[in-house]
Amino acid sequence: MAAAAQTPPLAEAVDGYTYDPKSRREPFQSLTRLVKIDKTRLEMPPLQRVQLSDLKLLGIMWGGYGYHGLVRTPDGKGYTVKEGMLMGTNNGVISAITDKAVIVSEPSIDIAGNKSTKDVEILLRPKEVS
Repeated sequence: MAAAAQTPPLAEAVDGYTYDPKSRREPFQSLTRLVKIDKTRLEMPPLQRVQLSDLKLLGIMWGGYGYHGLVRTPDGKGYTVKEGMLMGTNNGVISAITDKAVIVSEPSIDIAGNKSTKDVEILLRPKEVS
């Protein structure tokens, strides 16, 4: 108990400084996710409001109508997707659905200003990192 009595006082009590987190961003949140949500974004379909990296592919169904995927958004809602649908915040279009992945083609612009498309795979069972 003698050691506990000798602990120094808290820094805020000594310096008279207190931290007020009001109107400051969360320091552990990714800067790329700090996108201002305007009214037009709220009017978009739910799959276009979410980044592709935040979607989870739960299953793939196939039959006479081809392949369809089942994806889950971070809020826990599930959606059925098919080729040609728009998905992601960068106006990506589902270009293909295979038995293991949904492939989304996103338009992108490189440093030189050249337009191209980037294919993003959302895997059914992502590889585990060891």
